Amino acid sequence: MEITISEKYLAHIRKLVDSGRYPSADAVIARALGLLEERDLADSDPAIAAELADIRAKVMQGVEDLKNGRSTRYDSKEQLVEDIRQRGLERQRRREERLTQTQTEQI
Repeated sequence: MEITISEKYLAHIRKLVDSGRYPSADAVIARALGLLEERDLADSDPAIAAELADIRAKVMQGVEDLKNGRSTRYDSKEQLVEDIRQRGLERQRRREERLTQTQTEQI
C-alpha cells in the first residue's frame, strides 16, 4: 500500500520525531490512527462519547484548578497515599452518617 501525505503533515511528523516525542514517523502515524480509531468508536457509541466528554471536562477542571493554585503538593508518595486514605475514611464516615440518619427518619 502506498499513501501520500501533504507537506504540511510531513512537516508536523518531522517536528514530532525531531522533538523526541516519537521515535519514528511510523510511531506518529500509528498514534494518529489509534486516536482516529478511538474517535470513531466514540462516535458510534453514545455511552463512550458521554464518558469521554466527562473525562475531558474533568481534565479541563483540573487544569483550571492548577492554574488557579488549587492543588496540594506532596513531599512523598507515602504522604499522598495517607491523604487518599484519610479522605476515603472521611467519605465512608459521612456515608455511614447519612445511612444512619435515613434509617432513623424511617422509624
